[in-house]
Amino acid sequence: VVRISRDGISETYADGLAEPSGLALAEDGSLYVALHAGGTRGAGAVIRISPEREVGVVAQGLTGPTALCVDLGSRLFVANFHGRSVERIDAIGARVEIASGLAGPSA
Repeated sequence: VVRISRDGISETYADGLAEPSGLALAEDGSLYVALHAGGTRGAGAVIRISPEREVGVVAQGLTGPTALCVDLGSRLFVANFHGRSVERIDAIGARVEIASGLAGPSA
């Protein structure tokens, strides 16, 4: 993941990520990254990179996460392409499927 400043200067913000496929910036400055890795095998994940650049896993076992969104309640929404679903993930990592049977949700 590369960050580009307002002055046009680019820097590596995070590297070594397996197939990053979606980003969402939270109000607290955390960056959420969807890692597609694995597609239908359920090897996809979402990680959180704190403003201090500490990396943590938010969710694992996703089937092709492609798009992310964070609401004002700090809940994360994940579109799973291969799972044809949308999941909501709360601050403690609890996952709830809120839509299924979709035609490959994507951003």
